[in-house]
Amino acid sequence: MLHQPLSPDQPSTAIGPSPVPGTPAPHDERLGLHGAILQSLLARPARIPERWRAPGFARQVDLVRSHLRPLGNHSLLAQSYGREHFNGRPSHLAPPDPAGLLRRSATEVAYAMRWLELAGQQDHVPWPVIIGDR
Repeated sequence: MLHQPLSPDQPSTAIGPSPVPGTPAPHDERLGLHGAILQSLLARPARIPERWRAPGFARQVDLVRSHLRPLGNHSLLAQSYGREHFNGRPSHLAPPDPAGLLRRSATEVAYAMRWLELAGQQDHVPWPVIIGDR
């Protein structure tokens, strides 16, 4: 699975209740933003990063997506995203450009893709089909 066990001295990064009722949790916001960025890039094929067409990138996206498939709602997906090791770095080390992060990471793309699938904005088809390579 994608989840790594936490050691006793490692803080949990799983999301808890939102600080203000009715507001989204931070991971929900990030995934929503990544989903919007991904949708925008997919709508304009000329803007799709070239590395997304690489067979290794496509395999990684589809592998992570297969692990995320059982997560049936945005809340579960956000909780999983919060537990990912890549997401555990301090926010001051996170790239200021979320589109840049999405362009570099197959895992981030896979999470954004699953977010769109759960919202009914994308079908579950292989990554090369989505980007028009098949």
